[in-house]
Amino acid sequence: MPFEEVNRAVYTVTRQKRDAAFARIVLDNYGYTCAVTGLRFQSRNHTEAHGAHIIGKEERGTDDPRNGLALSRSVHWAFDQGIFTISDQYEVVINPKARAATIASFPLMDMDRKKIFLPKDAYYHPHPEALAWHKSEVFDRFTL
Repeated sequence: MPFEEVNRAVYTVTRQKRDAAFARIVLDNYGYTCAVTGLRFQSRNHTEAHGAHIIGKEERGTDDPRNGLALSRSVHWAFDQGIFTISDQYEVVINPKARAATIASFPLMDMDRKKIFLPKDAYYHPHPEALAWHKSEVFDRFTL
C-alpha cells in the first residue's frame, strides 16, 4: 500500500453528556442569559436558561454552538413552536398568526423587532443558515 493507514480512535458519548456539553458551551457564550429577554438566574445548582438548538437534533441539527441560543424556558418553548424566529439582523420576529392566541402575562409578544443579546465573540453568533432553516421549517409552518 502506498499510504499508511490512519490511526483513528472512535469515541462513544452518551446523548446526556453530549447535550450537557452543548448546553454548557452555549450558555457560557451567552453569559447564562436568555438571548431574547435578558433574564438570568444562575447559581451553582440552577440555571434558568437552556442551551437551545436552532435546528433540533431530531431534524439532524448539529451540536455546533452556532446552532444554539441561550433561551429561558418559556422562550425556548415558544421558539420551538414557531411563535417567533430570529431575523438575519438578530431581531425577534413574532409570528403574526400567534397574535390570535389568548395571551396573558406573556412578555415575549412585546419583543417584536428587538435585538437579541449575542455572544461577545462574533464567531458564536447564530449561524445564518440555521436561522433560515428555523424560519422556513418552524416559523412559517406555525398554526394555532
